[in-house]
Amino acid sequence: MKAYCIAIDVLGRTSAFEAGIDPIVRIEMSRLRSALDSYYEAYGATGGIRVQIPRGSYLTRFYSAGPEETPSEPVIGIAESASTEQEASTAVERGRRLPPTAALCAAAAVAGVCATALFAVWRLLADPVWTEKPIVYVKLEAADAGLVQEASLVRESLVSALSSFQTLSIAEPRYSAARAANRVGHTYEIDNRYYDDSGNRSVWWQVVESRSGDVLKSGLENIGANGRGQSLVVQEAADALARRFAPTRSVINDAELRDSPEDAIGNACILRAEYALEAGGPDQIAASRRCLDATLSRNPRISDATAVLSRILLSDSSATADVAAGIELARKATAEAPLSERAQTALMVAQYATGKKVAAIETGNRAISLNPNSPDATAAFALVLYRSGFGAAGVSMAREATGMSDAAPRDALMVLAFDAYARKQYSEASLLAEQINGRDFSVQVLRTAALGELQSPEAAERLAELRALDPLFERSAEERFAVLPLSDELKAGLAKAGARFASNQLASSENE
Repeated sequence: MKAYCIAIDVLGRTSAFEAGIDPIVRIEMSRLRSALDSYYEAYGATGGIRVQIPRGSYLTRFYSAGPEETPSEPVIGIAESASTEQEASTAVERGRRLPPTAALCAAAAVAGVCATALFAVWRLLADPVWTEKPIVYVKLEAADAGLVQEASLVRESLVSALSSFQTLSIAEPRYSAARAANRVGHTYEIDNRYYDDSGNRSVWWQVVESRSGDVLKSGLENIGANGRGQSLVVQEAADALARRFAPTRSVINDAELRDSPEDAIGNACILRAEYALEAGGPDQIAASRRCLDATLSRNPRISDATAVLSRILLSDSSATADVAAGIELARKATAEAPLSERAQTALMVAQYATGKKVAAIETGNRAISLNPNSPDATAAFALVLYRSGFGAAGVSMAREATGMSDAAPRDALMVLAFDAYARKQYSEASLLAEQINGRDFSVQVLRTAALGELQSPEAAERLAELRALDPLFERSAEERFAVLPLSDELKAGLAKAGARFASNQLASSENE
């Protein structure tokens, strides 16, 4: 039973998992051992069986609930080692007696390996730079001796919360610096100091770029602790810190994207595509699609790239083939990484795009359960809920998403703007719509309709921009507005801005 198998089959990591970089298996197994110890301390060995996972091993063992037994080391490991050594010795002897034909085959094999290596070097020089997830070291110290144990629990919970994002490679201090230097990207140190603040808790933090020593950002998180259990305080502290460091729009990923070459593929491409989903610009969407195609051409098993490409294709539903391809990619991503929040979010968007609202909501709940700290997944789920007719739930989740990040996610702002428009709070709707990145159809409709209801002189300018974006939107109103909530109300606002809908009598009468 290896850490790699547990990471892939149980914790949903991809085939690129490295136990030396990502300590999630050790952390979760340590928590499981502690949970078993606590259970037996409270309830004893129920059913006459005691379960143990000996330290230094991931193999589960079952014992009769009699006197404590000290399990002996398994003999199979020694036998396997001896057998392997014997086979190796035999292979060497065979190699010394290779007949001429076999020797020629061996020479041909060596030549093939050399040719493959030369081809790999040529690919490395010819292709765009490949980037990987940034390596992060997490350090958390207690300000006084009385908080040492609690600070240790916060660090463990923080590492677990960071791992749920799967945007960072979390390394232990003993991770080889030379190995890190060979990776394309950066390493970062997250330094935290845990304080008792008159019975409450405070965490001072800073993010340092390891090679340059530059402090990228620092801050202070305050956690209310009075009257609350330690587990709640620990989890809230870990969640608050994880939201600072791991989302797509966070200090580390911002720095990683800023310092990567514009034509880089791999992790930088995935981050750039997620930014394009926020901005909504057609040029950025098209560039992201090409970049993700190149990334998957180099390594087809990167589920994050597959999931984000699915959302890129579904963000522009004008081509039926792209929608079909986006749905297929979302299914592939969840098959490769069923416990990935990115993959589940892509599947949710794909299901909603095909009218499967109930399935989309179930998948959205699954995405949130996998990573409750993700502002992007929370915001995307909020929009699906709102468009599916669950307005109050969608608004509540959108407000939660805006509180998770310094930069409010686009989907959350969309929900809040739609809600303000539905409440006839047109000034609020206009203000929120102006904060949304991008100039795609739905955003332009919101902006223009809100200004039309306000009888603003800027409404005509916005309407001109909307017509430039889609010259036929007034003629194909039913088709274009079918996917938007509040379609009749929005068309009424557009009519007040000067739009003329040939097939919509309500909008025409409002315009007259």
